[in-house]
Amino acid sequence: MTDALHFERPPLDEVVCGVQFAGVEWSVIHFGLFYAQIRDRYQRTQQRPSILPSLFDPHIQLDLAQVVVSSDPDLPLVWYESDDIPFLLQVQKDAFFVNWRHQSGAFTYPHFHTREGGTEGVWDRFVREWHTFSSFCDQQETGTPEVLACHLAYINHMVHGETWDVPADLTRWFLPLGGLHGSDAVSLFHMTMIYQVDTLSLRLQFRPAVRIADKKRLFVIELIVNGKLSVDTPLEAWFDKAHAAIVQTFLAQTTEEAHKEWRLS
Repeated sequence: MTDALHFERPPLDEVVCGVQFAGVEWSVIHFGLFYAQIRDRYQRTQQRPSILPSLFDPHIQLDLAQVVVSSDPDLPLVWYESDDIPFLLQVQKDAFFVNWRHQSGAFTYPHFHTREGGTEGVWDRFVREWHTFSSFCDQQETGTPEVLACHLAYINHMVHGETWDVPADLTRWFLPLGGLHGSDAVSLFHMTMIYQVDTLSLRLQFRPAVRIADKKRLFVIELIVNGKLSVDTPLEAWFDKAHAAIVQTFLAQTTEEAHKEWRLS
């Protein structure tokens, strides 16, 4: 059902699909060896502070923009990225992420699952790169990664001057923001709502931000599902359920005007 729904022009800026894993003996040299294997698709690397396992805990309120520094400076989080594709890989000794990021120009979100005749979806890209990573670990005899927990996040940007001018404008799009009526500023407005959707815990977060690239003010809306992966649950089944929970919650918490503006079909 959720794959049948489609927004042509949503405010979506980023989708993050990732796993926490164990069973791999990883060292700093493996980042370079892995880069040599994927550099035809990802030509650049960046070193970032590691993400701690708390990102995957649904009971911990952790802002996606918050950086948690690991106590092990020799094993960072490494970004593998390219100017040519909207996908980013993030790898560390115990976590693996694939991000789809909105690039400048026309909106071209490829959907979560690949559609017939369409470009590669986020889930299918994740599966392909996770297989590449797992095969690399086997080749290097570092161990087989065992998935412990999963993470799926949809991050929306409402840009000042484009989708809103005064805070009250945001109430046109999102039902939980009714409290912004009459407000003059959103700089201190933060709100988190927790939903239980089909046994999963979903976090809906609203917060202000400033876009680094052009210093424009934003209102960021994040829908985040984290959870442990039980031994009897296939990886795809968990992500399908998490994706459905995000779509259902987004539809329920946005207005009819938003559905028309973002061209829901």
